[in-house]
Amino acid sequence: MQWRQYLKDRRVNYCAFPKDLSIRWNSTYNLIQVLVRYKDHFPAFLRQTCNYIINPADIDTCEKIVNVLAYFNNATLTFSHVYKPTANEFFVEAVNLAGAFCEFSDATYVSYFCDFMKQKFLKYYSHIPHIYGIAFVLDPRYKLPYLANCIDYYYASFFPTQEFDDNPIDPKQEFNEVSNLFHQLYNEFHAQYGNAPPPMQRTSSSSKGKSLLKSAFGSLLKKSRATPATEQSSGNEISLYLTLNVDYEVGDDFDVLKWWKENERTFPILSKMAKQVLAMPISTVAVEQEFSVAGNVLTDYRTRLSLSSLETLVCFHDWLKAQRRTQEITITPSRHFMEETTEGGESD
Repeated sequence: MQWRQYLKDRRVNYCAFPKDLSIRWNSTYNLIQVLVRYKDHFPAFLRQTCNYIINPADIDTCEKIVNVLAYFNNATLTFSHVYKPTANEFFVEAVNLAGAFCEFSDATYVSYFCDFMKQKFLKYYSHIPHIYGIAFVLDPRYKLPYLANCIDYYYASFFPTQEFDDNPIDPKQEFNEVSNLFHQLYNEFHAQYGNAPPPMQRTSSSSKGKSLLKSAFGSLLKKSRATPATEQSSGNEISLYLTLNVDYEVGDDFDVLKWWKENERTFPILSKMAKQVLAMPISTVAVEQEFSVAGNVLTDYRTRLSLSSLETLVCFHDWLKAQRRTQEITITPSRHFMEETTEGGESD
């Protein structure tokens, strides 16, 4: 209550400090984020109430930690999204994480856990699955030129030149493999849906989006837009798609599935391919939670139901949650973190 009253007296919005849970790293991020938010008030509050002095250098360290964890927090939120495709966003977050590791690798008090997090990340993503590259190409904002720059930047950041001999992955070869797989997959869809009408000619497409993110991803995007697109001769549809100019900046309000729906007549084969590839999620629900789904739907007294009835109940439960927009596993700050009062006036 002292903290709330202290802020109220100074006409600053109140926000409680969330609990730091050892099993959830984002709780530490949320806690330090609140501390940094009140960096001009909290040290004075402790000095006044507890006669405790916080070293300004500690606040600076907290700001650096928040800046590092923000990249991982954003990536986690993106990868765990359930209401929009995520596979096409993998390279966006991967490039930003690679840039973050390079930026903070030499920062005092941060380099130690950055190196640890880097090794942990490379344990799973020292080699990026090609399907993420295909999904990336099927995002009309990026396509092949940017994929090449992303792959080069990603592996150059994690495996510098002096260490590259120990890395068996060749960025150019990786790009060529993704490009070849993209065309092979298109040929398979073309063989199945080959009776589709020829694509309609389009010159350009534009959408209103948010301002370009100030990140490694944003810098590479500018570079890629200046690179002319080249493509293999797998069909007029691919040629038209890869050369189509979609004027759109990096943002959260671009609906890639809606774009493919609107351009279905122009790209009848690619649109079917995009719907299936983009439906693949980056992250999956934990096994423990997956097992608990049935318990949330069924009781122990319904164990004699047929398999079709069980499937119907589970699907119907999931559809109801989708209608209510309650499917998503929230990792956002706790209620106390989000709680703010306006009784104090303007925020700092």
